[in-house]
Amino acid sequence: MKQDKLKALGIDRIEVDRLVVQPHVLAFVDVFLRPDSRVKARSLWKREGFSEKFAACVMQRMDARFCRSDSDQSRPAHWPAQFSRQGILIDRDGPGLAMTGEQASAASLALGRHSLFSIEAGRLAVFFEHEWGVWFCSAPN
Repeated sequence: MKQDKLKALGIDRIEVDRLVVQPHVLAFVDVFLRPDSRVKARSLWKREGFSEKFAACVMQRMDARFCRSDSDQSRPAHWPAQFSRQGILIDRDGPGLAMTGEQASAASLALGRHSLFSIEAGRLAVFFEHEWGVWFCSAPN
């Protein structure tokens, strides 16, 4: 199903191995979630992968110091430039997919579920909350 929807949108499936995906997810948890929630999120990831339970945990525990919500999910042309670069889209369907921010937004909308677009592990990411918008996350330097 995922392949057909993405193919119809003209989005190539360039799969990224789980060994590459895992450090991106764990860095996201360690930097962009509130410190008191990181152990729970890491445990969910290790047990279930990018499940609905994991996505719900992430959404409820974003650290507002580093992540900001934006309900303009469908307009990546208006995103801050650093979030439009090449990254890895991660969701419940297995390996991550290498793509641009614009492709990640289109894929998230087409698939209709939560996903993570990691651009630089633990530094830049977009969390797609498919019903409400996106969370732009960036680590301080």
